[in-house]
Amino acid sequence: MSSSICNRTAKKWTYLKDGQLLAATFVWKIVCFVVGQMQFISCSQMDRKKAVLLVMQLQIVILLSLLITCVYSRSLGTHRKPGHKKHRYHTDLPWDLTPRKRDHINHVDECCPSVTEIIQPRGGVSKSGRILELYRDPNSTQSFYQTSCREGVKGHPCQYVDRRSMCVQRYTYTYALVREFNSNGPWRLDYIRVRSGCSCEVKTFYGRRKKDVA
Repeated sequence: MSSSICNRTAKKWTYLKDGQLLAATFVWKIVCFVVGQMQFISCSQMDRKKAVLLVMQLQIVILLSLLITCVYSRSLGTHRKPGHKKHRYHTDLPWDLTPRKRDHINHVDECCPSVTEIIQPRGGVSKSGRILELYRDPNSTQSFYQTSCREGVKGHPCQYVDRRSMCVQRYTYTYALVREFNSNGPWRLDYIRVRSGCSCEVKTFYGRRKKDVA
């Protein structure tokens, strides 16, 4: 009966690989051998001293078999294929089970570098080109976001583009509370011009038209 149980259990271990299968099978055979010897002891008419001596011998055999199995499985686990690199792991870092992706640094650069800042102007230029005064008092000041070409960029060729290109300052218009400059007129809402970005313009040249030969 014990041999049939051992055979059925050994069949369930077929999913193990390499040293794990060999180590597990070896240990299980030792256990089956111990069970058979214990049944033999119980069935035979042996005295108590011989039974104790046999049990001690079996325990020593089990310990030796476990030691051999551990050493053998460890040697199999450390075997590496040619060209395999040994990886080092930081054991002092906190254990984190969340999956992580490898960091890929994608450096993004602009053809025309720009800078964005907050401005609080006292005056502005309208769509028609008139100079306007912006409303302000000790308790309130009008602020706007402005994106300008970096120093030394405006009017120069764009990076990574043909030399026939040039960085140009762009503008947009936004609402502000204004009045005519140097006047006591009423305050009103009107558009003022602010810098909105630094773009790249590419000059294109077309072939000259051939002159008609008379």
